[in-house]
Amino acid sequence: MPARHNDTLRMSRLCFGSFTLLPDEQRLLRNGAEVALGARAFGVLCALATRPGQVVSKDELLASVWRARVVEEANLHMQVSLLRKAIGAGAIATVSGEGYRFVLPVVEDGGDPPTGSASTGPGLRRLSVIVLPFVEPSAAVEQDYFADAITDGVTTQLSKIVGSYVIGSPTALAYKRQHFDVPALARDLGVRYVLQGRIERSGDDVEANVRLSDAATGAVVWSEVLEVAAAGVGHLRRELVARLANALNLQLIAAEASRTAAEDAAHPAAIDLVMRAWAGGSGQKARSDSLALCDRALRIQPGFTPALVARAQVLAHLAHGWPGPDYQALVTRAEDDITQALAQDSLDASSHHVLGFVRRLQFRFDAAFSALDQALALNPNDSQALAWRGAVMIYTGAAERAHEPFERALTLSPRDPARWWWMAYTGVAHLFSGRYEQALVWLEKSLVLMPYWSTSLYAVATSAQLNRDGQAQAALRHLLERDPMVGDYLRNERLSNHESYLQQRCQHFADGLAKAGAEHLLGPRDEWLAHQRRSAI
Repeated sequence: MPARHNDTLRMSRLCFGSFTLLPDEQRLLRNGAEVALGARAFGVLCALATRPGQVVSKDELLASVWRARVVEEANLHMQVSLLRKAIGAGAIATVSGEGYRFVLPVVEDGGDPPTGSASTGPGLRRLSVIVLPFVEPSAAVEQDYFADAITDGVTTQLSKIVGSYVIGSPTALAYKRQHFDVPALARDLGVRYVLQGRIERSGDDVEANVRLSDAATGAVVWSEVLEVAAAGVGHLRRELVARLANALNLQLIAAEASRTAAEDAAHPAAIDLVMRAWAGGSGQKARSDSLALCDRALRIQPGFTPALVARAQVLAHLAHGWPGPDYQALVTRAEDDITQALAQDSLDASSHHVLGFVRRLQFRFDAAFSALDQALALNPNDSQALAWRGAVMIYTGAAERAHEPFERALTLSPRDPARWWWMAYTGVAHLFSGRYEQALVWLEKSLVLMPYWSTSLYAVATSAQLNRDGQAQAALRHLLERDPMVGDYLRNERLSNHESYLQQRCQHFADGLAKAGAEHLLGPRDEWLAHQRRSAI
């Protein structure tokens, strides 16, 4: 057992969320299961959790945890990053220039550690899941490694969801080839959801039948058949895990958002409000509602990292999607939120892809690419990061290849609520490359899902470029009846000051609007171009 780092600790246990900290035993439990922590990380956690809500200076932490050793501040930062990965990104706040603050409520308790049953500890059952061993009936026992790898990979990916509690794959794999009562098992382990999967292989092709169920009722929350065709077992496994993880992330958050909205409307936790914001829709009112949910979460738990990330993304979407006189203020607020979030947790992929979105809005395209590449380095299957990278390619004049990241995002997450704008941008990439037939196919696919004003205008311009005048005129009339503010949006939007992009937009979009008799919506072209060429925000 490692040496104790703080001799003043003499309480039997501290409880926060689903965790129990046993300072005297140098142990951290999550719902009764041991959490592996190094001695330094444990010392930092003890120093912070014993003083919840208080700022503990960096010098004090270095002195108490490293004692007489002279160490770089980067060592402390690394241990805090490890702790955030272990107990949640929002548990420890960075106080700029001072130190760190433990933000979760802590209860001192002298009783026995929790056993991990469903009745133990606050927050045990929120977004909790077990991935039962995937089965491959046609495989011999000695070939179980493929199904086991899928089980382990999906478990690992789901554990990265903020606020989740996922039973470790070694526990799940202990139930392999056994008969058991699933609801009883879920009750014993204290989980809300159970994922089961069946794999069938034919040559290089794999088909996975998966089912996510409510553990208490047995009701199927989501089911899907995923097909992957590729060469090589390693590639198949990675592709299947990536697609499963993306789909499950969406489904679990949507299920939890619905549950918490119904069960705890009067006293929601900050993470519950964030999940409801994540699960919100894409329209202007839906974005505004999500913004209000993020604001509520941050009033409950100031500085909560997931809420800052979610609010930054919502603010950026409002600025980009419905530009008006408050555009710059929205972008500035988004930048402030995401900068604070990254200062607290620099290892979160979603924070980096939101930063990429914000930098794009500021016309800081190199910084946008850098942030998105960092997001993809942390999570190569981040479909949102892939999509925004495609968008930045369009806005920097690289439309010829920009459809590729969008199509990859759609492969990874084909049911994603955001897929309507991925399809729209795919259409724009084809439009700006002069591939009008392909462009219209993608734009019309997007409009079936979301009749967004910008997509509608691109479809009008594309139809006109194809000399389908009647179709263009009908679409334009319908759009103006539905949203008479379209002209204001067009004149206020800030898209890119990159000259290649501006040339492509004028040639393929503005000229198409002119053919459809709708160039008046854009206003004088030289004024619009001057507006885009202004310096970055």
